[in-house]
Amino acid sequence: MKTKICSKCKKEKSLNEFSIRKNQKDGHNYYCKDCSRISNLKSKKIKCLDCDKLIWQGSIRCKKHARIYQYKINPKSNNFSGRKGKKSYSWKGGWKHFCIDCGKKIDFNAIRCKKHARIYQYQINPESHPFKGKHHNKKSKQKMSKATKRRWKKLGRTTMVKALRKNLQVYPNKPETIIKKLLSKLSKDYKYVGNGSVIIDGFNPDFININGQKKIIECYGTYWHKRQEVIERDKRRIKSYKRLGYSTLVIWEYELKDLNKVSNKISKFI
Repeated sequence: MKTKICSKCKKEKSLNEFSIRKNQKDGHNYYCKDCSRISNLKSKKIKCLDCDKLIWQGSIRCKKHARIYQYKINPKSNNFSGRKGKKSYSWKGGWKHFCIDCGKKIDFNAIRCKKHARIYQYQINPESHPFKGKHHNKKSKQKMSKATKRRWKKLGRTTMVKALRKNLQVYPNKPETIIKKLLSKLSKDYKYVGNGSVIIDGFNPDFININGQKKIIECYGTYWHKRQEVIERDKRRIKSYKRLGYSTLVIWEYELKDLNKVSNKISKFI
């Protein structure tokens, strides 16, 4: 009889008392079946909103009441709605299901997409958030910082900045929209690229010339761009643009109070 020591209770038991896990070398789990059963019961701390049944952490209702609530909101998601064949809602080519919040196509018997379902879940039951009341240790923070540094070195600044800007889904703010309108009146040679579409030496400019001229227009906010860290970064930004042969025009947020002065400033630069 082959035996194994449980990593939790530290008892030597036969392999039959361990559940199968193909990822391991011996093909069995770390914990025995008794210890894993106890740990599963401990993780079931949250109660269903409709009944007192214990459910897994990260959910709101048990399977029974979740299905009832689903049919109340979306009665068409019921399999037994009296339709058959191609008229049935469960047919793949038939009625399409869309998320209530964003309108994205979703699976059958669902109300929201995964993203908005998780947001809605944390709004109703904030205790279900797995990271509530927890904080990273110093060791874990150091590991995370080392991993990010390695990633930045591997991929490079340009690719990382591009990916970050795309994930943020950046849109022009109020001062940028004002400058955009002024540029559309003065000349159509400039385009907004602050969403990460153009990156020069690891920096993302706000507006750039399309017709071959190496000219950039930057919009600086009074709150953010007057910090010491950001001031040093902006100096490096302008130096890198100058090294590559770009001429930059900086427009501050407080200057937009007088649009005539700003328009004259832009026209001189153009």
